[in-house]
Amino acid sequence: MATEWHQDGDIYQYPQNLFYTLLNAKIVPPVGGYTAFIDLRRAYQEADPSIRDKYEGAKYIFDTDNNPDFEDIKDPSRIPKITHDTIFTHPVRGEKSFYPCTQYGKVELRDGSTEPAKVLLNLITKDAPYYEHHYSVNDLIIFDDSQVLH
Repeated sequence: MATEWHQDGDIYQYPQNLFYTLLNAKIVPPVGGYTAFIDLRRAYQEADPSIRDKYEGAKYIFDTDNNPDFEDIKDPSRIPKITHDTIFTHPVRGEKSFYPCTQYGKVELRDGSTEPAKVLLNLITKDAPYYEHHYSVNDLIIFDDSQVLH
C-alpha cells in the first residue's frame, strides 16, 4: 500500500489543478511495481455526516514546509498561496468528493482554526477500500486526479 497518499496538482489553483494522470509501465521492477487508488467520491458518500459537515467550506492550504518535493527551493515566496476546497464538486458530473491533496499542507476550517492536512487524509484512508494495480509491461493507467488518491 502507498506510504504517502496524495493527489497530483495541489500546487495549481483551480481550474489548472484539474487534469488526468497517465501512468505507462515501460519497465516493471521485480519488487513493488504497483499503484494503489482510493475513490474520493465513495469516501465522501460513505463518510459520517459529522465529518462531511466539519470539512464543508474548509480550505486546503498548500504549504512547502516539510514537503520534501520543495526542500531545494531557496526562496519560498516564489510559491504562490494556493488553496482548494476540501470538498470538491466535479465541474462536469456535479458529484461531491473529498479533495485532501497531500499530508504536507494544512486545512483551515470554517471557524478559522487550522489543522494539519494529514488529519483529513487519515480520516479518509484509515479504513477505505482501495484498488491496487500491479503493473505489467505496457500497462496504461489513466485517472482523474480530482477523484482519486494514489
